[in-house]
Amino acid sequence: NMSSNGIKILIVLNHSVAISNGEIRLEFAEATLIRETLKHVGAVALAAFCEDSGNPILAGVLDASECSMYPLEVTRHRNIVQKCANYLSAALRLPFLIARHDVVYIFCPGYVPFMAAMWAKLLRVRFGLYVRGTWLNKNGRTPKWWEWVFRGSEFMIVTGEAFRRLLAQYGPRILNEVPLTELRPQDVNAASVLTRGRAQRLLYAGRLTKSKGILDIIRALADLHRTGSLNVTLTIAGGGS
Repeated sequence: NMSSNGIKILIVLNHSVAISNGEIRLEFAEATLIRETLKHVGAVALAAFCEDSGNPILAGVLDASECSMYPLEVTRHRNIVQKCANYLSAALRLPFLIARHDVVYIFCPGYVPFMAAMWAKLLRVRFGLYVRGTWLNKNGRTPKWWEWVFRGSEFMIVTGEAFRRLLAQYGPRILNEVPLTELRPQDVNAASVLTRGRAQRLLYAGRLTKSKGILDIIRALADLHRTGSLNVTLTIAGGGS
């Protein structure tokens, strides 16, 4: 219902981007998302901290003419004093940016996303959330300030059924979508990839935390080895807890 050539959307990211030589470097799928969104709305702008362009994760490239970029920092983000100055800068700049747009799409969680959602709610600007990381406190509960944000959102797009169930109490418009990636489950034919009679080698690349599904993979492999269904080995690349 928000598709209109006149609508202006502000996307607030929960990670840094890079700007160099008239290009905006961000995650590859985010660049794809913005280009697809531009087919349906009047304009898309980005608000985020900026960093040096050497980060290999920032593989997506947008021309500065495609998307307006609003840096939120005032200095390099290297020590605690600079970080505090940058977060203060973000808190002061965001309301002016949000007031100039019709819809705000916020990547969660994070301090900047929370500030953006808070200002959007106070200014009565419609906002949606892309929830791709945990917001729960150390006791596994949702803090009151995040509850306040969730209840004010127009919609939430989440990256897993567990997230969808946790957030279902805050509103009806919650979509469990695969993360921002061009690879979809239907693109992989598991029956043809995993065949009996020969060793299968799988690779996991990511943080070693429960929310990423690494424990599910290990349990699945245990079942396969226990039943003798397939000869599968797993290589793990990543760090974490």
